[in-house]
Amino acid sequence: MTYGYECEYFLLRDGKVVCPVPRRFNRDASQNLVEVRSGYYSSPTATEESFRELRESLKLLVKREGFELASADTFGAETAGFHVHFGAYAVIDMPLIIKTLDDTFSDEIASTGRKAGQYRMKPYGFEYRSLPSSVSVSKVTKTLWELKP
Repeated sequence: MTYGYECEYFLLRDGKVVCPVPRRFNRDASQNLVEVRSGYYSSPTATEESFRELRESLKLLVKREGFELASADTFGAETAGFHVHFGAYAVIDMPLIIKTLDDTFSDEIASTGRKAGQYRMKPYGFEYRSLPSSVSVSKVTKTLWELKP
């Protein structure tokens, strides 16, 4: 199995949301959110390292350009958050993965008004979409290691 992390943020200038996000930033499909996407790795730890490196690069660019980042759940945006991509070339237990993540992060999901059990099927596997963008990346990685077959 491979893992990928994706996190979306609002881009702010003077405390106001910037829409659409300028092209020099990686954007989501709506072009209203800044996006950080890790590489895809067979190790949750390698996925986290890739994500953290890219997020630090984004923070430097944002600061240099005179913007700020805000976690999407700050504004109650249901369309934004922290997504975990699962690539599978064999049969996997999707219900177990989704239930484990929902249960482990129930407080974080509930406190930001997100909905548990959200996912999208992808050609390579699926994308779990219930987590807020303010979630602890280390906690996600630890949970994935506990799930790893």
